[in-house]
Amino acid sequence: MAGKRCGGVGERSGEPAAKRACGPRDEEFNGARFKALLRDPAAAAKGLETFVSIAKMLPSPQVYDVVEGYVKISMECAEIFKLLDGERKPESEMLLIFQALEAILLRTASDLSHFSAVGMNIVKKLIHSYMKLVYAALYSENHRMSRGCLTLLSVMVAQGPDSARDLYSHFDFNNKYLPGLLKKRCKQGRPDVRMAYIQFALSFLIAGDNAILAQVLELKDFIPSILRSEIKEDRVSTVNLLLSTLRTKVVHNKNISKTQKVRFFTPEVLLHIASLYRWNGITDVSPEDLKVAQGSKELGKAMVRELVHSFLMDLCCSLKHGIMFCDPSLGTSGKGGNVVLLHFLLGLKTATEDEMVADLVVNILKVCPDLLNRYFKETQYSFVPRVKSAWMDNMKLLKKLPSTEVKHSILSLMSMVLRRALRNIQHCLSEETWQRSQIYTLPAVQEFVQLYREAVSKVLPDMTSIVAVWQSLLKQEKDHKDSPAEKKEGDEGTVKAMTEIEVAEQHGSDDAETLLLKAALLQVICLYQKVVPHLVAQSNFDFSKLLKGIVTEKGLREEVPPLLQHHILKVALELPANKFAWFKVQILLKLMTKPYPYTDKAADLVQEASMLQVAKFQQDSDNISIPVSHIDDALDMVDVLIEGSGGLDEEIGISLNENIIIQTFPFSAVVPAALEARNILLLQSENRTGAHIVEYLVAVFTDLLHSQREPLALCLMFQLYDKHLESLKVAKYPQLYQFSRYYKLWIPKQLQEPVVGKTLGPQLIDLYVDILSILLCRANKIKLNQQKQEEHQAESDLFMDEESLITEVSSNDKTLEDTLTLIFRHPTLESWFLALELHSIPQPGLNPVTVKLLSAHLNSGVLQLLKTGAPIVQSITTDHRHVLSKYFETITKSVLEELQTVGKDRSQVCPTKSHQLQALEKLHMYMTAAQLKEITLTMLQLPEMSLTDQKSEKSPKKGKQLNFYGQILVQLLTDSYQRRPQQGEFLLSTKHIKALGILMSASANKDLEEVFLQALQSEPVLALAVDVEVQTHCLAQCSHTSLAIVAVLIQHSRTHLLQFELWCLSSATGKYLRKHMASFLPLINVYLQCRDQYGFSRPSTVSMYSSSRDENKQEVERSMLLRLEELLCVVEEVDPDDWCNLVKTGLKYHYRDETFLKVLNVAIQLLYKKEPSLSRGLFKLSKLHMMVTQHSLFLSAILRSREEDGMNIQTRGTREALVDILLTAVKLSPSLCESSHLPVLLGAYGATLSTVECVVACHKFVEVNALGLTVAALSSYDSNMRAAAYFVLASFRSHLEGARFQEKSQLLYLLDAVQNGIRQPNLRFTFSLTLYAARVAKQILKPEEHMYIKVNRFLLSHQYLDLRKVPGFFQLFYSFDFEYKTEREWILRFLGEGLRDKHCYELYDYQRIFQIILSFFNSPLCDEDSQSCILEILQSAACVTRAAFELIQDHSLLTWVLHSLEKRFLENKVINKIISLLHTLWLTNLGDKREDKNQSQENRKLLPIQLVNEFLCVLVTLTKHIRTNGDLAKLSELFSTLSSVLEYRAVVVEAFRERRRFMVNDSILSSRELLLLLHKWSLVSQDLQLQEDLQALAQKDQKKELLKNIKDKNKHQASSCVYHHTRKKNGREEDDTAADVEVSELEKCREHLNSIFAHWDPVFPVPPSTQGGETLRAGERGGEAVAVTCASIHVVTKWLVRSLTGQSSLREQDVSPVLRWLRNCVLPHPAAVREMLRDEALRNSLFKLYTRLCQESSTSAGLSRQLGGLSSIMLQLMEEQGLTSSFHELVKSLCLSAIVEEDADKTAVSVFLTSIYIGDMWLGAQEPDMLLTHVRLICTSGDYELQDDSDTWKQGEETVMSLCKKIWLHQGINSGD
Repeated sequence: MAGKRCGGVGERSGEPAAKRACGPRDEEFNGARFKALLRDPAAAAKGLETFVSIAKMLPSPQVYDVVEGYVKISMECAEIFKLLDGERKPESEMLLIFQALEAILLRTASDLSHFSAVGMNIVKKLIHSYMKLVYAALYSENHRMSRGCLTLLSVMVAQGPDSARDLYSHFDFNNKYLPGLLKKRCKQGRPDVRMAYIQFALSFLIAGDNAILAQVLELKDFIPSILRSEIKEDRVSTVNLLLSTLRTKVVHNKNISKTQKVRFFTPEVLLHIASLYRWNGITDVSPEDLKVAQGSKELGKAMVRELVHSFLMDLCCSLKHGIMFCDPSLGTSGKGGNVVLLHFLLGLKTATEDEMVADLVVNILKVCPDLLNRYFKETQYSFVPRVKSAWMDNMKLLKKLPSTEVKHSILSLMSMVLRRALRNIQHCLSEETWQRSQIYTLPAVQEFVQLYREAVSKVLPDMTSIVAVWQSLLKQEKDHKDSPAEKKEGDEGTVKAMTEIEVAEQHGSDDAETLLLKAALLQVICLYQKVVPHLVAQSNFDFSKLLKGIVTEKGLREEVPPLLQHHILKVALELPANKFAWFKVQILLKLMTKPYPYTDKAADLVQEASMLQVAKFQQDSDNISIPVSHIDDALDMVDVLIEGSGGLDEEIGISLNENIIIQTFPFSAVVPAALEARNILLLQSENRTGAHIVEYLVAVFTDLLHSQREPLALCLMFQLYDKHLESLKVAKYPQLYQFSRYYKLWIPKQLQEPVVGKTLGPQLIDLYVDILSILLCRANKIKLNQQKQEEHQAESDLFMDEESLITEVSSNDKTLEDTLTLIFRHPTLESWFLALELHSIPQPGLNPVTVKLLSAHLNSGVLQLLKTGAPIVQSITTDHRHVLSKYFETITKSVLEELQTVGKDRSQVCPTKSHQLQALEKLHMYMTAAQLKEITLTMLQLPEMSLTDQKSEKSPKKGKQLNFYGQILVQLLTDSYQRRPQQGEFLLSTKHIKALGILMSASANKDLEEVFLQALQSEPVLALAVDVEVQTHCLAQCSHTSLAIVAVLIQHSRTHLLQFELWCLSSATGKYLRKHMASFLPLINVYLQCRDQYGFSRPSTVSMYSSSRDENKQEVERSMLLRLEELLCVVEEVDPDDWCNLVKTGLKYHYRDETFLKVLNVAIQLLYKKEPSLSRGLFKLSKLHMMVTQHSLFLSAILRSREEDGMNIQTRGTREALVDILLTAVKLSPSLCESSHLPVLLGAYGATLSTVECVVACHKFVEVNALGLTVAALSSYDSNMRAAAYFVLASFRSHLEGARFQEKSQLLYLLDAVQNGIRQPNLRFTFSLTLYAARVAKQILKPEEHMYIKVNRFLLSHQYLDLRKVPGFFQLFYSFDFEYKTEREWILRFLGEGLRDKHCYELYDYQRIFQIILSFFNSPLCDEDSQSCILEILQSAACVTRAAFELIQDHSLLTWVLHSLEKRFLENKVINKIISLLHTLWLTNLGDKREDKNQSQENRKLLPIQLVNEFLCVLVTLTKHIRTNGDLAKLSELFSTLSSVLEYRAVVVEAFRERRRFMVNDSILSSRELLLLLHKWSLVSQDLQLQEDLQALAQKDQKKELLKNIKDKNKHQASSCVYHHTRKKNGREEDDTAADVEVSELEKCREHLNSIFAHWDPVFPVPPSTQGGETLRAGERGGEAVAVTCASIHVVTKWLVRSLTGQSSLREQDVSPVLRWLRNCVLPHPAAVREMLRDEALRNSLFKLYTRLCQESSTSAGLSRQLGGLSSIMLQLMEEQGLTSSFHELVKSLCLSAIVEEDADKTAVSVFLTSIYIGDMWLGAQEPDMLLTHVRLICTSGDYELQDDSDTWKQGEETVMSLCKKIWLHQGINSGD
């Protein structure tokens, strides 16, 4: 390697200086040389110095990499660390050592990252062994030493998050001398201790993860002390490093919360950072973008100022990253505002002097305007006018502050005060308030209110000040738009000179802040009128100026924002009319120019009203009317009223007083003028532009109407003008309609005329529906706003709209729910919706035409409401589906009636969609699954003509198309399959899937094909009901979807598979396939996968695969593997699935194949070693390593057997190939190698070793437990092994006597005690005693532990080791020291690990240890750890045969377990250990007593039935302790043990019966115990369907214990999940692996449960009645018990069938017990059978199980046998349901013959034909159509030539042909052919 680095001699002249400086001597300085120098104490310092100097030049291609060379040969750097041992070294040498370690760590953290383990090892050793040296160097007086130590600490942190975490947890950050290091700075700018400290602190932020980063930020003085210690004197590079790191790692870090940021960036820290604005340090960088002429000092200042300004702007002003948020715990909320930023602002003393600081202050106040008030109160700046430059600077700063925000704050404050005052006034004037009071009266309250108003007005600005703000805003906008030269002198005339258009444009161009400010101002004016109206009355301001540019005589200007329009009209409504000169001018203009039409109309209507009153009351008109006709001109009356009535009294004969004037002109002529202007505006405008004008006029007219003494004349005036608005829709201006209804109350009915729309009914309906829709949307919006209310607490309340009012009134969450209920549960809407379509009009006798019109509008309106409300109902948390249920029921009923009508008569199909179909189309996604299913099935029953349109004449090639019925059907089917169907229920039956297939064949619709494919994929069993004509149609369509349909059909139906083969063999198909080869390839692939199944059933099948293996197959595979190895070198991309399949399949079938293993090794090297693009997406190397090492053949393949002579080349090659794979994996990922692998690898090691005599390091010999291993060998049963151990111990003793270390004497004493206990040569020790000696030897080396004193005290008190007793048991177990728990735990753990054989058990039993620990277990003094240790002892004992039996017989261990389970609550850990104990006890006691079929019952040894029953009792009790947070593996172990006990008990009972022995109780599992176990499993597996079934059963039977369990578990069911394992998630691959293990364990549990339930024999108290097929009724004797037993059987059967159907693969041992149980325990009871068959889900699950067994039985002889048994059960169940046909007896005979038939071919064919028949009839077909189709295809396929002439195949063909002809003949006889 050195030669490669250095190059040739001729290249020396071109070498760099660094290289030449080294010279030839340095070329020899490599890793080995450095290691040798370190071992020489004299040359170590020189070696370190050379190493450090060369390392500074690395990495370089011209210099040998001595760092890499050294770490390769010394992974632990032991030579360097050895230098740190012993006496303290000089500081110069210590510095060299630290620098050497620093050089290595720098490289392992960068380009030598593949040696990261070396770096981590260095870090751990320094932390755990040498921190004292590190602290001594850190706080040394020598600055170089401190800096070197800090640099070393920095590179330690830089190794990664783990190293940062380790150092953080061990470093003392609270040392009082640590901040002092920051003061050690170099004034000349050279690297110093302060810089090293900063790098060390920032290394945690750079290399640490988010958790470490957060912890470092919480340290009070670690990083903040950097900022406190004169940071403004640091170098530019230091400041840049510090601020950029804080910005990147803290400010911009999304994982650091704003709360953490505020805690770190306190006002003090922020002010220290802001001190950098006055930086005065050293400039050590020169960026090109900053050009400063003053020199480097000014350049540095400019750079630092830009850095700190950018940092503080980001931190203090950024809404995304900054610290602006409310946190009450940090003082950043409440009335004081953001206190952190406030204190920071107050501390910025140079804001008036420094432009950057001023800019920072202004921007902070812009984003936090609520700080302005307190800032001005507490700031040092004075704004009192003074002739000083300081005051001028203060005013400059003031001008920069956001004035708009100030006005916002002031107006918000005024608005809040006025609203509170208004609430107080309203409260006082409320009748309920003063009427309840016994003190205050109404006059007193009114007087108080008046005084209150005056008091409030004194603290408020006058109206002139408020209006001045409005004018100033207009002036500012004018000034911004005009240049200074264009500004006019004098501000007073500015607004007046502006035209209407200019003002309107200003309003329209306002920014958001100004717009909100204007709105807030107008809101304050309205509140002034309500709270302090006298201030408004005292003002002389013409408020019509506010309307300028907003409202004109033509209406509101469109360019003005709606918000401004809304508030200006509110002002117009609230303030008195006399405050608006605009109204007087604009409205009276027409009246003054042309007064006659308006005064005449007024006079005419007054006269008409007078005459109507005369006629009404039968009075004289002379006594009532006023002779106004004497007045020549009505306008003169105005003059009279103004100038006086002199001379008029004599003319008309009466005196002119106030009453006469009011009767003559009860209202002004302005009224008709305003009405005429209103009509013109409304008839010409669009989109409700006059809505605000209408609102205003209605309010004014209503007040005017209320002021009339005789309102008839005014009402006639309103009616006269409203008649001109008949063309308007009510929905546009609902206020007009409401007002018209109101004023008509004073008009006689005979004079009332229709106004505002001609046909009010439909329009009213539209209006009301629109209002309801608006209310619904508004309530939903309020609901959403309430959820976001907390997020917007800090927003200013500028104005109060209707939303805020509603929110204040109703702050709870029921607003939306109440609105929904009030709207949709209204009886009118519910009863009239689709009433006409259902012929159920609520009010009969109405006009049919009107009813039809109104019903159409109401249906459309309600449909729109439902479209709006249904998503809202679905989104709310509480269940409110009942609100809309009646509507959905109405839609369902009306649609079904329409479909029935269409089905009867095709001509009844409407060309357009009816209302109910429209409702179904829009709302079907919200309807229930049952409703959709009913409609869908009804649609499928319609004739094909009713669902399609005829072929189009213009494009006949397209064929028929679906009409809107068919399109809706496709939508409903799609929606139904997208929903999660109810478990076990089929959406479509046989009849419906056939109809759907016919419809798909008749029409060309891609969506229909997709639905059909989805139906088959969700329920593959329906493929048995699809006609073969559908397959022909799909093959002709040749689309992707249609061919996918064919693929599903041939996968799940042998008849379709046969049809496809016959289609392929036809003459025209070959050309068709070649033409569409690309489309057919996926289908052909599917066919090739399933063609070998049931080959005998299809005589046209081409047999391509022989059952006998080809002799040359291995050679072919070998050549393929070698070719694969060649191709791997040029591979560019690998499919992850292909790689996974190759590895899994290869390891499964070729684990011992040397060629495959070598190719796999090459593939691993190429795929995982190259660039990441190749390995991206492949499963991790760790998983592949696990697959190799955890394979079942791994140990047998890699370990050498004792008899192996090394001559087996194949075995040796396999072993070497396996080792090569492991070596490759470990090289690529060293973390895969663990210490637990070493024993296996050593076991595979076959080399010989010769013994070398050397001095043994005795301390090391004990430390690595070599002494313990040697002592343990004394317990070996092999005498040679014991002799070798004695020899080693004797040799070790001689070495020990000459050794020198502290613990020598104790070890010698231990060896003497062991030696003194030996009474005979080559004595075999009990393993427990050897383990004790080994433990004591290890403990002697740990004097810091408590047990060191105990074991030494025991040794000193005994001269020899008593081989008949457990040493020190009683002293440690019954200890009364303070550390008694430690001593007891030590001895208990020793007992558990030391019990290996019967001799150990005898040793323990001799001292009665088992009695002691069993008694102690249930003591209150026994904690959980002690319980765990005791159970481990018993677990070890249970592995010993004698111990397992005697513990049960002599110590009643099973009774003890039962007592422990019932006495106290046990944690999961203890429960798991009890499960393992019982499992081991059972297996050990069972031993070789398992059932042997070759052994006779008389000679078989059986366990006592009492013992078996005891096990059963304990296990059943243990099942009650199953919890949802337990361990799945232990649960599987429990179920496995229970299943094994039940199976063995059945064997014992059968043996008893054969021997005719008496059994007291044959029943083993009660219904209660079984149902409780089933309930526990439902919680573990989260089987909701099973939980519902059990709950229904418990309610039916009133099973108290089951009900209690269900009630308790349901309380926390929502929070429980399937066995949450406590595991560390180290990545996605580990999660996937854990999930796979979890699924596997669940599968094992299900298999064991199947076996357990199959042993349940339900007990019927009274035999069920079989007469007439009726069951006992509940009231009859025993009827209730029978019904409950049948219900229990139903639940168990349903779960068993579902469990089998859901298994990943079916096995005979799983299926056989279930079928035996059904046959023996269920079918003999007709009542139970009928209970089962009533459940559609169970019937479907049973059929799914049957079809799956049909598919998998073709590859398994055992499953084929079970298929025959299940076929017999299915036929019996079909007879019970009445699902029979004329072929039933024939098929039944085939099935029975298959059971007893010895001919395998005939049996298989009979079972197969039976399965087709069952598939037809079970799904509800009238005749076995698919069976007859299959028979027909076979009988007519004789023309095709077969390509396989084997005798076996011909024999099978003859069998199927003969049976099919028999069926065909039977069909012909029945049909008369």
